Amino acid sequence: MIEKFIFYENELPVHEKIILDIHSVLKRLSLSEAKAFGLDTSSVTVETIPLIIAPPKELNLKRIE
Repeated sequence: MIEKFIFYENELPVHEKIILDIHSVLKRLSLSEAKAFGLDTSSVTVETIPLIIAPPKELNLKRIE
């Protein structure tokens, strides 16, 4: 199963961040997909991938020597 999580570096407006935070809270409180589909949890592999909605326009990186 593929589980998506919100990438922290997304540049979103405040109201969209609030909506995504509410979604993540509801996701934690709800039934897992493996249990919802009635799958045997011993044979289910969960892979997590970041969900990038609005990538940052500029990254401020500084080289450390």
